[in-house]
Amino acid sequence: MHYHTHTMTLQFVHNAMGCEWDLTLAGEDRQTLYDVSVEVWELIDRLDGQLSHYKEKSEISYINAVAAHEPVLVEPGLFQLLLFARDMWELTDGALDITAGAAGRKWGFETGLLPSEGVYGMSHVTLDPDRRLIAFDDPGVRIELGALGKGYAVDRAIELLGERGIKAAFLSAGASSAHGFGKPWPIRIGDREVTIDNEGVSTSGPLEQSIEGRSHLIDPATGEPSRSDVSVTVLALTALEAEALSTAVALRPTPASIPDWLLSYMTLAPGIRVFVRDRSGGRTALSSDEQGKVTREENHET
Repeated sequence: MHYHTHTMTLQFVHNAMGCEWDLTLAGEDRQTLYDVSVEVWELIDRLDGQLSHYKEKSEISYINAVAAHEPVLVEPGLFQLLLFARDMWELTDGALDITAGAAGRKWGFETGLLPSEGVYGMSHVTLDPDRRLIAFDDPGVRIELGALGKGYAVDRAIELLGERGIKAAFLSAGASSAHGFGKPWPIRIGDREVTIDNEGVSTSGPLEQSIEGRSHLIDPATGEPSRSDVSVTVLALTALEAEALSTAVALRPTPASIPDWLLSYMTLAPGIRVFVRDRSGGRTALSSDEQGKVTREENHET
């Protein structure tokens, strides 16, 4: 007897990294999809245990405790993430800074074991790529990966799905970070719908999240909550790249402004799409084609 196979779509939910994760898998064998979903959640939990500065036994917490006293050997994947963070700090004129959480504690965004004020700025962090070592030049320095950790975890999970032969999947971490492949996946950006296919997407900005009316994003230039009132969504090759760019652009204090560094970046990284919304209804959309030419659309909604 011959049975025709049919593609089915299954959805799975998990809690990690302080948010709800949603995974949609398409395939022909139900058991395979279940087994792969278990692998994905195990990977996410492992990365949460490695990357979270809230967890005392995480690798990030160990680095924060030791790196000012002696260089710390870093796991290869995490070291690549730290190198990426340093590169993006340079490319974004310091807007993306994984040490800025030291300033955030001053504003009551986190209570913990550390003093209320710390030293911040990636200039205080030394990375040695030859030996995979990290060192701080001051005991007040602390790294917090925040959104980058989620983007990195999404990308690692997407890699795993590819290795397991999954043909189509969509994975999201809370409202901020996602990746989809195998078919066009629709997502909403404000009042418009776009699709992603083999792309990461991230949304950042005080329109999305604030604490007692203050932005959760700390502007490294001032050490204070960002005064920006924009929401920024970025579509890029990876969720990590999308997280980095959306976070950095969302820190800009001028509504719907596009920093010069972003335009430079987009000419070198084709296929990026950026959507900026502000409270007054202003909308800016940027996209770069395969030749790196950037197209810009502006409109204002009443």
